[in-house]
Amino acid sequence: MARTGVRRARLGLVAALVGDTLWEIARTRVGAAADPRPFIEEIRDLSGLATSSLRAGEVLLVPAV
Repeated sequence: MARTGVRRARLGLVAALVGDTLWEIARTRVGAAADPRPFIEEIRDLSGLATSSLRAGEVLLVPAV
């Protein structure tokens, strides 16, 4: 089987809780020393979010790190 060069990203699901923010979710995934902004954009793109606002119970697609 030929390799196509396409990498399959592993994804996880995160259900937003009351008060959760994308910043907090991203920070817990990438660590305190890393810039969470690129990870936030990935979450937004994968989850189809128009804004960074979250609603409790909203399910997000989150890439594995």
